[in-house]
Amino acid sequence: MDWEAATLAIRGELLRRALEWGGFIELSAWTVTLPETTRGLLAEASFAPAPGGRLTREGTSLLVRTFDRRGPAGDPVLGGRRLLDVSNWDMRMLYSMAG
Repeated sequence: MDWEAATLAIRGELLRRALEWGGFIELSAWTVTLPETTRGLLAEASFAPAPGGRLTREGTSLLVRTFDRRGPAGDPVLGGRRLLDVSNWDMRMLYSMAG
């Protein structure tokens, strides 16, 4: 699901209702880009980090590499944004084939 809400209280209620309704055997959440307050909601709902630190079942990854050897060394930048800074990405499991 795409988990958007105007307030933390509404976000918490959405999570609670989804958990009650779903009767899920297994449920996971992508937390890399979530604020700490939202991670707290997941912890309150008994979510825990996956064993062994796995990110996805398939181990999907994204490779970002610069090919311009003339530029300065360091993180690749596109449109003024550092590509290796996860806060510059809108990564949602909804957009992937994972799971």
